[in-house]
Amino acid sequence: MNNMTLKGIACAAMLLGAWPANQDTLATIDSLVAATPDKVLETWGVPNRVTASACALGFEYDGERGENARFVFHDGIAVVVPAATVQPKARTTPPAKQLYPGQSLRDALAKFGAAESTALSAMSLEVRLGGKRVGVAHGRVVSVH
Repeated sequence: MNNMTLKGIACAAMLLGAWPANQDTLATIDSLVAATPDKVLETWGVPNRVTASACALGFEYDGERGENARFVFHDGIAVVVPAATVQPKARTTPPAKQLYPGQSLRDALAKFGAAESTALSAMSLEVRLGGKRVGVAHGRVVSVH
């Protein structure tokens, strides 16, 4: 990676509040560094919250001890992961016939068909799938209403 890419990743991580507090935290991260969002969904389940910025996507989980466990993805890979000692409070398996936060838009479209309508702005995309309003960023479902 070049220096500009590293600065961009650091900027995104700091903006999302996911930069590790110290170097010790960096030493304890687990094998999910560079994992895809689908791998994190498979391992940790459906996130409690999904956040998005112009250059990054975040999956947030409530930890067993009340901590906030956050994965930050840039260009489809995890660049920030929780410490290896952090575990999710509960693992929710992705539902087979429902829309859920973190789901790939490709999977959602395959299950629910073409979008019924869309609303596009400079920072977001909202589609209507299966009668629900779905916020989308970086090819992932961010919210379902």
